[in-house]
Amino acid sequence: TEPAGTTPTAGETPTASSGTGAVVGDFDELAGTGTEGEEPVKGGRLIIADAQGDNPLDPFKTSWHSTAHFLVFTSYVANSPTLEYIPNTFAGWEVSADGTEVTFEIDERFTFTDGTKVTAEGIKSVVDHILDPDVAAPGAGAYGPITSAEVVDEKTIKWIYEEPYAPLFNGISGAEVPSWTAYEAAGEDFGNNPVGAGPFLVKELIAGNEIVYERNEDFAWPPSYFSNVGPSHFDEVSIKIIKEDATIFAALLSGDIHLGAIPTINVEEARTNKDLTVVEQLDAGIRYVGMNCSKWPFDDQMVRVAVSHAIDRDSIVANALDGYGETLWTPLSLAIRGSDNETAKANGYQYDPEMARAKLEEAGWDLSGDVATKDGKDFEVELMINNADFWSRASQIVQAQLAEVGIKINIQLMEGTALNDATTTGNHQMFLQLYGSTNPSILFYFFSSSRKGATNRAWFSTDELDEMLLAAQAELDQDKQEVIVREIQAYIVEAAPWVTMANPYEFIGIRNEVRNLKIHPQGGYLLHDAWLKA
Repeated sequence: TEPAGTTPTAGETPTASSGTGAVVGDFDELAGTGTEGEEPVKGGRLIIADAQGDNPLDPFKTSWHSTAHFLVFTSYVANSPTLEYIPNTFAGWEVSADGTEVTFEIDERFTFTDGTKVTAEGIKSVVDHILDPDVAAPGAGAYGPITSAEVVDEKTIKWIYEEPYAPLFNGISGAEVPSWTAYEAAGEDFGNNPVGAGPFLVKELIAGNEIVYERNEDFAWPPSYFSNVGPSHFDEVSIKIIKEDATIFAALLSGDIHLGAIPTINVEEARTNKDLTVVEQLDAGIRYVGMNCSKWPFDDQMVRVAVSHAIDRDSIVANALDGYGETLWTPLSLAIRGSDNETAKANGYQYDPEMARAKLEEAGWDLSGDVATKDGKDFEVELMINNADFWSRASQIVQAQLAEVGIKINIQLMEGTALNDATTTGNHQMFLQLYGSTNPSILFYFFSSSRKGATNRAWFSTDELDEMLLAAQAELDQDKQEVIVREIQAYIVEAAPWVTMANPYEFIGIRNEVRNLKIHPQGGYLLHDAWLKA
């Protein structure tokens, strides 16, 4: 999944019978707002700012899975605050001794908001559809290399794999369960009228502006780490799609929104504001420069190496994140087991403009003018970015640094959804992007040849890399898997399809009138126990 953290995923992958009981920590100890002994009050509208909230609500179309989706849908399993996979739509499961079959029991309570029950037949139809190559669903990767889904009975379904698939539970903890009956009826319009078994229904959808949700009065099956076992305390939730960081912060200060990300430039101001609670944690996501390795000029590894030498990662952290981040050399977030940033830094391409120029000359570029040329063609490329403060600042730094070595960058400002879509076509050149994940399987998601046209946005793959990615996916022993994951990181760092820049710290602002709203340890809003104080 390419989320920024509102659907947390992490923990150990079960390799034997599991899922019949939840082990959770002390909910009150999680970061967020408290209750101070107050009793919850029903009512009100919670307003959340989400720059990515304009991604499709259709699980078969979206490549981004966030709060906007999981207000409507439940996931197959839940990722608890202690980072264990526990029951959600699936009440329990059993993994075969050889790890190739997983049998799931469906919680009989789960009912879609169209009145239909969650059944094995419905889930089989969802799985078959999302895995259909003609559908080209970006979310298909969550299921891994599943060969078939078999209905055992109305409430039991078996997923079959050719070989063990270690990241399965990570993937399906962030995969939506839609009503197949509603999808068949709505077809292409399902994203405007999504139907799930989640705590809310879509009341109003204003494209690119706002989504308003109303409470599902029948909801009575939240994950077991919540105290509230009935419907949400909120009458409504609004997700306002606000792209500008300064606008989000101003809305937090004025009370026009209750919850949103705080730009790094405003962190100290927010910490002194008595109306706000500020939560700080290392983001599960990273920020990187991506290059389309299937097209000129980035189909030449030497050129990509030159770009890597030309970008000063430390300056990105200092000037685009105001120092609130860790300089990153590996393609894996520091939150992921096996992330090897020190080795990647030692073996990676250090900031060295002279070396960058030398690599370009070695690749046949003429650097006698302000802009490098080769075969009569200037080194001039488009850099696609999202419309947010970090991307604006980072892109200007990258633009200036690449200009120093003869590479002319034209910055192309795009909406997040349009950028995501553009990178699936293979016609783009460069882009700035992020991802959020806590599992090393994310490398398969971004670098497998099978993900070209979907989430392999750099369009980079090799047979050797594919073999390593598949080996990591199939390895259930975490220590052995970590060895493979380190080899994959080294391979990607050398090939340089990305220039990883930073693993930022995330700052979430919560208005203090929102009571008992917690932040998952790996990012994401835990809303079901929260309520609004009048």
